[in-house]
This record gives sequence, structure tokens and C-alpha cells, in this order.
Amino acid sequence: MQLTSQRNLLALQSELNQLQREMLRKRQEGKLEDIETLEQKVDKLHTELISLKTMISD
Repeated sequence: MQLTSQRNLLALQSELNQLQREMLRKRQEGKLEDIETLEQKVDKLHTELISLKTMISD
């Protein structure tokens, strides 16, 4: 269980980093309409990440 949770944690961190890079690129390109959608995805992933970190540390 612990190993699976840690793998999930790493996957979420990777996806979060990827979305953050994409948001930065969209900002640089001036594609502001796409940024809101990406921000929502980042917020959701961040919430999942915090929840998973809490479960792992307990």
C-alpha cells in the first residue's frame, strides 16, 4: 500500500509539474483563455497531492 501510494504521489507531482510548465508557456504565448482551464486542473491535482501526502505520512 505504501509503495503504491508513493508511486501515485510521484505521478501526481509529475503531472502537476507538467501542467505548471504548460501554464507558463500559455502565458508567454498570450493564450489567456487556456490558462483558466489549466489553473483548475492544477488546483485539483494539488488538492489530490496534499491528500495523498497526508495519507502516506499517517
